Amino acid sequence: MQWQKCRKTQLKWLGFRVSMLCSCAAFPADTTSRTLSVPLIDGLGHNDCEAYMSWRVCSTPGCPNLIETPARKCDACARAQRDRARTRGHNPYGTKGHQSFRRQVLARDPYCTCPGDSGRGGCGKHHGLCGNPSTIADHYPYERTELIDMRLNPNDPKFGRGLCKQCHDVKTGKTRPAGFNTRQ
Repeated sequence: MQWQKCRKTQLKWLGFRVSMLCSCAAFPADTTSRTLSVPLIDGLGHNDCEAYMSWRVCSTPGCPNLIETPARKCDACARAQRDRARTRGHNPYGTKGHQSFRRQVLARDPYCTCPGDSGRGGCGKHHGLCGNPSTIADHYPYERTELIDMRLNPNDPKFGRGLCKQCHDVKTGKTRPAGFNTRQ
């Protein structure tokens, strides 16, 4: 079957028109224009093609990645934007929402809730509960960035636990080597 271009789903990308292709016969194939063709699943009709062709170019200038339409940036650009925003002085841990989160978690957990057993979210440095006074409100079982990615409120105390500095440092070292998030 010859692929043909559906004009309803054209995108601009690096000076080319990117035409998402469908197998419908609604429009003739155009072989003379500067068109980058991306084939989709064979056997789709014209009415079905739009559901599978909701793609756009990442909104970061110079980024050529194609992403699905609810998102505005590709994963790499979104991660880079979060990192830049944090280094420019926007520290999410200094907001009123996080300070409220911290107060509520430390009031609920005045002593370190680290289970000690590294398989259950603990530091692995001791057996049983740590028992030291809590000084840090840790996001658990998900990291703050993971909660944001899941569109959950990272300042909700149900996503936090009180830890002492020693247990939190070990946990941070396991999840974010050298203190920076290097996970892809």
